[in-house]
Amino acid sequence: PGWRVTEQPGLAPNPEGARALRAFAESLPAPRRLIFACMRDKAIAELAEILFPAFSEIWLCGTAYARGATPAELRAAIAAVLHEKIDREFAKPGDALAALNRDADLAASAGPITFIAGSLFLIGETLAILRPEMKD
Repeated sequence: PGWRVTEQPGLAPNPEGARALRAFAESLPAPRRLIFACMRDKAIAELAEILFPAFSEIWLCGTAYARGATPAELRAAIAAVLHEKIDREFAKPGDALAALNRDADLAASAGPITFIAGSLFLIGETLAILRPEMKD
């Protein structure tokens, strides 16, 4: 699929950024999908509580970093506050991007707008895949 990478309004690794991202997401048409990762030492439940209501699909994702919460850890942290349906879980960003590509190949329409947020590490790993020239 075609990708448009934007850094506005933020990446949501903290409550202030999550509120800004939610407001931005809600200004765009539905459906909207969120691929979410977070470090274990962040306020996972609070970020989820702010962000998740703005999205019709929630995908949890791990990262390659030891500080990163696994999808199972994210689900456990979120369950205490939210009873949202988690649509999919991925061990790493590359798996989530591959699923997006497969879904786009099967879809007759453009599908949901996809946001990737919650962790700067997730963004870095994603950009390394989408824009390999940035690795150097």
